[in-house]
Amino acid sequence: MLPHVLGLSPQEAPQVKVAAGRLEDFVAALPDDASAATVRDMLDAINVLSIAAYVQLPGTLTDAQRGDFANRLFDPDRAWPGNPLGGLRQLFGDAIPSVRDLARTLRELSSLTFYGNPQTNAHTGFVPLWERPAVLAADPASRRAAPYTSRARTRLDVPRIHAVQERNAGKASGFFADDGRPKVAIVGSGPGGAIAASRLAPHCDVALFEAGPELASREYPVDPLAGMALLFANGLLYPSKDLDLRVLQARVVGGGSTINEGVSVRPRTSTLD
Repeated sequence: MLPHVLGLSPQEAPQVKVAAGRLEDFVAALPDDASAATVRDMLDAINVLSIAAYVQLPGTLTDAQRGDFANRLFDPDRAWPGNPLGGLRQLFGDAIPSVRDLARTLRELSSLTFYGNPQTNAHTGFVPLWERPAVLAADPASRRAAPYTSRARTRLDVPRIHAVQERNAGKASGFFADDGRPKVAIVGSGPGGAIAASRLAPHCDVALFEAGPELASREYPVDPLAGMALLFANGLLYPSKDLDLRVLQARVVGGGSTINEGVSVRPRTSTLD
């Protein structure tokens, strides 16, 4: 499906194969089965749509059928016969994605898996951080740093990602000082939890819990898929209840204060008009 989703040429077939492997790496790198289930459920829904339209799974479709399937997914004005996902949503509630949400997620994942591979930079003109003169002038070691990826930076280093995710796991005791003060447990080390813990610490016996790892500055991932697996709940696929959007829920020490930033861009006059 990926060449039709992104409009790729036959000459880009080797990068398509790498992208498929990168998606497999991403699912394997997610911290738990519940996170991986989000991706698997999405792929199952695509299978449902393919069977409904062609009585075949996507892998057995002809190239022309795959092109037609992509058009069906990404054209919101085209009606699906019987709207199978709409029927499933009515039967099971909001746990089933709409066709629109499914298409949006599929397109984003396809873009990340394909264009996160440095071998595609020649097609886009993107200059990676480790090749930018200003970055290398400030930190020459950036040229060699490739955390969480293969040497060529094309695939994810899944065992290393798992090692970081599990770095502080398994601690069973010693959370509290047991000094007679009221005990307070705070879940989440972001700007809410960390500030509450700091204010309460002089007066209470405080334990601060965080699901994600603590990372030094050198450990932060450059590869977007590695970043999704390491820093975000459900690999950045954590949905709102109606599945209309995904929530940027951090899974790292520091929480949202660690990963979120705001960027202001001057809009074009035509955009304002």
